[in-house]
Amino acid sequence: LKRMEEHVAENTGDPKETYDLMSTLKDKGDRNRNAAFEKARRQRKMHVEQRRAQKELEAHRAEQSRLDAFAEKARAQRKLSEALWEKSLAKEKAQQQMLTRIEKEVDERVAKADEAFETLKEEARERAKDPERLAAIQAIIDEERAKHAARKHAH
Repeated sequence: LKRMEEHVAENTGDPKETYDLMSTLKDKGDRNRNAAFEKARRQRKMHVEQRRAQKELEAHRAEQSRLDAFAEKARAQRKLSEALWEKSLAKEKAQQQMLTRIEKEVDERVAKADEAFETLKEEARERAKDPERLAAIQAIIDEERAKHAARKHAH
């Protein structure tokens, strides 16, 4: 700065002009230094803001990752619950079908038994109409009772 001042003073020779020029140069130098300082301050501030924003972004991503993991776990649990429910529903349906089939078989057997009973009843009515046969049957029954009573007394 001194060299510039001496150089200007040699070329112009007017101290006022030298002073004005030097004042202008000093002002420009001060403004440049202030501007550089402000620029550096803005850059530092920008870096701080960027780091803060980066940390917030990382925190947000981590939170989102946790939420995604929870959502995936919930989906898996829901899928498992649905599978268990469907399995129990299928089991109930199979049991209901088995009960229906058993009920149908029982109804068929009861119907057959009723039919057989009716047939036997008819045959018994037919046989009851023959008195000789009835007497023969009664004689057989009486003989069996007597044998049974004799065995009972023998013991």
